[in-house]
Order: sequence, then structure tokens, then C-alpha cells
Amino acid sequence: PLVLAASQGNLPSVQQWLRSGADVNFVADEGEAVTGPRFALGAAAAGGHAEVVEALLEAGAIPGLTDGNSRALGIACRSGDPVIAALLLDAGADATIRSRAGHSAAMLATILGCLEVLPLLPLTAEEQAQLAGHETPRVPLVPVLDFAAAAALRSALCSPSRPAAAASHAARPA
Repeated sequence: PLVLAASQGNLPSVQQWLRSGADVNFVADEGEAVTGPRFALGAAAAGGHAEVVEALLEAGAIPGLTDGNSRALGIACRSGDPVIAALLLDAGADATIRSRAGHSAAMLATILGCLEVLPLLPLTAEEQAQLAGHETPRVPLVPVLDFAAAAALRSALCSPSRPAAAASHAARPA
């Protein structure tokens, strides 16, 4: 039920489940009828529900939790959601963990053309070299980014005026 409420972005329901003692880090079994990520944080990230992600993190959700298929940060990077990516990074999500295919969060976002999150996820020189041969119109080669600049951007996106910051970030031309 918590996973379903999180996937629907139903913050009052998520808060009610948490108050009633639901395990914020519960991972549904593969056989259960769950579409998408099988854990609440991943389900909220997949739906683009930043307020639910924030509530789950405040309730103790593990930012790097996986259901065996994905992590919330990878989901946010695949969908290009800089606010959710910033929330997860600030909560301690590790952007250097590689997917089963060997991609970091930054490489995944680049390959999929989700460039909105790249300022938060610096590419290493090795990753840049790997991406140099990747040819698709949606994937420009991005410069190596400064970790301090990425931290400042995360801070701005997670500030109390986050919706305004996110809106202005989203309004920038790609």
C-alpha cells in the first residue's frame, strides 16, 4: 500500500501509512502486483513526486535502496528530474554506483538525453572518454563538471524556494 500511494503521489496517504508504522524501506516481492519500482522511494521518483520523495527521505528511506533492478537516483536520472535527483543526492545517494550495464547515474542520464540532471552529476574523465564515441543526436558531449558547482546547484534546488528554482531550471532551453 505504501508503494502504491508513493507511485500515485498521494502525500496524505503516504504520511498516513508512515504514521501507522509502514516500513519506509519495504521492497515488494517480484511476484507482487506492482508496476514499476517495488519500493516506495523508487515509485515516488518514477512518478516525479518530489514532495513524496522528500517525505520518505525524512521518514528514513535509504537513498540507495534497490529492488534488484533499480535505485531511486537512477530512476530520477532516467526521467531527467533535477529536483528529485538533488533530494536523493543530498540525502546521501551515491552517484558513482554503476548499473548492471556499467553506467553511472551521469552516464545513464547522458545516454538517455536527460540533460537536466547533468549539472548535479559530474562525469569523470573516463566517462567522458567512453561517451565520446556515442553518436546520437540527443547526446551531446558534456564537459567535466565541478563537484563544488554541482553541490551548490543541489543546494539551490533543495532550498525552501525549490519549486521556483525547479521551474526556472526547467524553463531553460536544452
